[in-house]
Formats: sequence, structure tokens, C-alpha cells
Amino acid sequence: MDMRRSTAKTVLLMVVPVACAVLAVIARVHRLDLPFERDEGEYAYIAQMMLRGEAPYTEAYTMKLPGVPSWYAAFFVVFGETVRAAHIAALVADLVSAAAVTAFCRAVVVDDRQRSVVPVVAACWLLVLSTLLSFEGLVANCEKFAITSVTAGFAILVHARRWPAVGLAAVVMGSAVLCKQQVLPILPLFGLAAVLREQPHDGLTRRDAIRRRLAEAVLVGFGLALPWLITVTIISAWGSFDAFWFQTVSYASEYVGTARQPWSHFTDAAKRYGAEPAVVFALVGVVVVAATTVATKRARLLIIAWFVASALALTIGFYFRPHYFVFAIPPLAIAAAFFSSLRYPSALVAAVVLVASIADDRDAWFLHTDDKVNSDLFLQTTFVQAVPLAQTLKRISRDDERVLIIGNEPEILFLADRRSVTPYVYFYPLLERQPFAARQQQQVIDAVAANKPDHIVVQIKTLRALQQSRGLMRNWGVPLLEDFEIVWPPNSPRKLDAAALARVHKPLYLLRRKGLAPVSLNAATAQPPAH
Repeated sequence: MDMRRSTAKTVLLMVVPVACAVLAVIARVHRLDLPFERDEGEYAYIAQMMLRGEAPYTEAYTMKLPGVPSWYAAFFVVFGETVRAAHIAALVADLVSAAAVTAFCRAVVVDDRQRSVVPVVAACWLLVLSTLLSFEGLVANCEKFAITSVTAGFAILVHARRWPAVGLAAVVMGSAVLCKQQVLPILPLFGLAAVLREQPHDGLTRRDAIRRRLAEAVLVGFGLALPWLITVTIISAWGSFDAFWFQTVSYASEYVGTARQPWSHFTDAAKRYGAEPAVVFALVGVVVVAATTVATKRARLLIIAWFVASALALTIGFYFRPHYFVFAIPPLAIAAAFFSSLRYPSALVAAVVLVASIADDRDAWFLHTDDKVNSDLFLQTTFVQAVPLAQTLKRISRDDERVLIIGNEPEILFLADRRSVTPYVYFYPLLERQPFAARQQQQVIDAVAANKPDHIVVQIKTLRALQQSRGLMRNWGVPLLEDFEIVWPPNSPRKLDAAALARVHKPLYLLRRKGLAPVSLNAATAQPPAH
């Protein structure tokens, strides 16, 4: 009986998670061509400009550091400038995170019977969680790349015995900031863990031991800052430091405090993850970790603190967007692995919740079309319609032409391989109530006056906000659009009125300057996808 129970536990603990992880990877491969959403489009367009020899913060402004565009650019070189290449990059990042989680667990698990089991289970949990729709797991968001650096940094640290390894761990951890500044709350935890980790005595006196810890504290601090310092040095050499500082520090600090109805965002997130069986199990696992003996006490405290720091990271700004919760995936995966390894009942429950979470996402993972998955995930067809619009724009515009997008869809620029008239690839900051709005609005107006675009992409939500606004943007935007007519989608109302166009239920329109040679749309680009 004991033998059967042990065999059953092994199957539940190992076979089911591995099978679920394999399904998750297959799903990711199956969805490599999922249409870009706007954040992916932002990273892809910046990467595209970098490969054209343009310095960051010249052709496109972003609040983020250039870590993720660098990931995209590297994979564009290998796989071509495609949506698929970016999604391969995200899949590779998650696989590296899974390998790092495995290495972390191998270092901290003290139970010999569990040392070969828990690391594998933790990696499987990470791959499943990072693919779930509740985390927007099929999307190549920046958080995926940030947690790769975070997880690898912790994995190197727990294996480190000498200062070079500690320094390397700090540099790897510091590189996470290049992908997403929100990881900053995790960095002090890393520094504390590095300084307080167990060290060989080597016959040192107490004073010498203290001196060594102080020296390593300086080393860790320098290592954490080094990636940022290198980035700032390179950007300064390129001559775009002022724009970089304004976007990533000055404006970004204002953006952090612009969330409206933060409590509503939080309750929506609580409902979303409260209905996700695998997440609930992992959250319980975080509590159970404190009492388990699978790992050392120091390691258990680190895992719990890692989760708390990740929770702090995802709350910055109080937006609580689904992809922000990716920060918590590594400690959740480790906690779930520890919890499921305790006894047969916990292994059984773990297997059930993994299967249940995958069953909930089965349509998006395998059954529906890419367009359907994208539309259902984001509750809009904007990103799906961006594809044929970009194809049309690419066909009817010149290769050297600059395009104005009155909206927030930089993925169109990437897909059409066209440059923006203005570095402001998002119109959000121009229409927000923030102290830099007037300055940013004037920069856009000057850029449009200097470049005189022949084609404009209009997003209906932004057009409505523009027409309802007062002052500079309305006085500029409304007269500007009078010189353009709609060329895509076909059979659209000719009058450019947000209310009338919204009734057609198309979120995007392509406009062409009046008086230019007429264009004909072929079947491939004439109609947006129907749903």
C-alpha cells in the first residue's frame, strides 16, 4: 500500500507538472503568430529603429529603458523582423527563467529525496503560470524579460561562494531594470541577501569578516548599478541623453501617479486571480513555505521576501494590469513546488489545479484562431485590424515616408515598416492632465508641420478625445484632418467624425491626403478580419 501511494505521489508530483509544462510550451509555439498588442509594437518599432542605426529616444519616445527592444532586436537579427521572432524571444526568456528556478531550487533544497524533484516541479509551474491568459502569458511583455534577469540573479547568488560570482549575480540582477523599472523593490532584497548570505570563514577574524562583508556590499551596489550606468553612458555618447532622462525619469515619475480608480483596478485583479486555481494554490504555498523543512530557513525567508518584493513591484502606479503580476510568477512557482512536494494530498491538489487552469485556457491555447484569441484577450479588435491596415499602408505609401498615428498603436509602424512623423508613438501623454502636456503637444505639432505626412492613421477613441478636447490639440488636430480622406477600410463614411465612425464599429482608419493619386485596394488588404 505504501509503495502504491509513493508511486502515485511520484506520478502526481512529477508526471502531471511535466506534461502540463510541455503543453504550455506547445501552446506558446502554436501562438507565435498572435497579433501584436501595442506594448509589443512599441518594443518592436524601437528595435526596428535600432537595427536601422537610430539611437534610442530619437525616433521613438518610451518611458522604459532599452532592455526589451534589445532582446527583440537580437531575435530580429536571427529570425527576421516579424511578430514570430518577438514571441520566440519571450518563449526563450521564459525557458531561461525556468532553468534559473531549477538552479535556485537545487541550491536551497536540503531534503535529499526532494532535491531532484522540487527543482523540476518549480520549473514546470513557472512555464505553466507564464502561459496562462490571466498573466497575458501569450504576449511578449517586458515583465517576462525582467523576471529572467531577476530569477537568474538569485540563482547565481545562491550558488555563489566567492566575490566574482556575487558580482556577476548583481550585474545580472541589475540588468532587470533595463527591462522594467518596476523591479526596483526587488533590488534591495537582493542586496540584503547577498551581504547576509552564508560565507566560508577562511580563518578570518571578526573584524576582517566585517570588512569583507562591507567590501561585498560595495561590490553588490556597484554591480546592481552597472547595467544602468553603461546604458546611460552609451545613450549620452549617442546624443539622446536629454530625451532619455525626460522620458524615463521626469515624465515617468508623473505617469506613476496618474492611475484613476486604483481600488477598482485592485478588485478586478483580485477577482481575476481568485478564479485561477493554480494561482490560489501557489498563494497558499507561499504561506506553507514558512513551515516546510524542504529548504533551509534562510532560503525560505528569501522566497517569502521575494514574493513580497514582487508584490510591491506590481503595485507601483496602482494600475494592477495583468502582465504586472508576472513579477510574482517565480516565487509563486517555487512556493507551489514546495507545497506540492509535502504530502500525497497536496500533490493531488496540485495536479488537479494545474489541469483545471489549463482546461480553462484550452480554447485560447489550441482551438481558436490567433485573431479570435487576441480579440478575446484584449476585448477589442484594434490589434487584429492593425494588421491589414499596416499592409495597406505599406503598399500605398513610399518607403521613405513618415506616417502620423493619431492614437496609440505603434505596432502599425513596425508592421508597415514606416517611420513615425513624431517620436511620440503614443498620444496618451498629449491628452493627459500632466505638467508636461503643453510641451509635448507643441513638439508633435512642430514635427507634423516639418514633415507634412501624406498618410495618417486614426484611432477612433483618440479622435473622439481630440475632438472633445480644448485648446492647442483641438485647434491643431481638427483643421489638419480636414485635408485628408479615408481610404481604409473601404466603404467607410467620408466625413471624419468620431461619433459617426464609431457607429461603424471599426477602431482604426487610414487617411490619405486629398489630391494625391487615387489608390485601389486588393482583396488581401481591403477588408479587416470579420469576427
